[in-house]
Amino acid sequence: MLHLKLEKSNQLEEAKSLHIIKENVRNLSHQLSSESFNKVSFKDQIINLVSDYFEPDFKIKVENINTISWTEINNSIKRTLFLAVRESIQNAKKYAEATKLIVRFSENKKTITLEISDNGIGFDAEVKKTGIGLKNIRERVEDLNGVFSIDSELEKGTTIKIDVSKMENKIKILVVDDHQLVIQGILCSLKEIGDFEVVTTNSCDEAFADKTKSRHPTFSAFIYRFKFR
Repeated sequence: MLHLKLEKSNQLEEAKSLHIIKENVRNLSHQLSSESFNKVSFKDQIINLVSDYFEPDFKIKVENINTISWTEINNSIKRTLFLAVRESIQNAKKYAEATKLIVRFSENKKTITLEISDNGIGFDAEVKKTGIGLKNIRERVEDLNGVFSIDSELEKGTTIKIDVSKMENKIKILVVDDHQLVIQGILCSLKEIGDFEVVTTNSCDEAFADKTKSRHPTFSAFIYRFKFR
């Protein structure tokens, strides 16, 4: 709360600089902590996230997080949901002037649903495009074959809804390199980040030829290295 004290004492430049530093440290902290849900559980990361942003004039409520067996959920899904919650909290506080935000989880046999609602100023969804943060979240959800929707009205707040299948629905990555040690290093790095479906090959021509023949599924990402001789 030091930056608030500085603002009250008219030290606005110092307050602004301190606030920027605080946000950068907070974002870096969550980027590092959210890399592996094997070390810090999804529930604990959400609780930590909410604790960081909760203030007397900005209340956050999390509903039904205990009703889902998160250890059985794919890490890629958990990471996408975590990033969606973080982006929504930041937007609600910074732009929407919201004082209340509700994060609600639910599930059925096949699907996990995340719904995030705030009481902010809202916007005309038909006129104003969403920012790069929400655009990235939409792309992550669609990579998981999920459904992302946003509903907002002026002076009535904003609601974001995400539906993702709980079935094995991994992001597919093609790794191409003619050096086996490089491939092993990439596989180790990917394993730390999330649970992906990875196809490896040492020939770029072979990889794309196989993909054309539909031997490989549609890939969400390609990792490859060209050598010029």
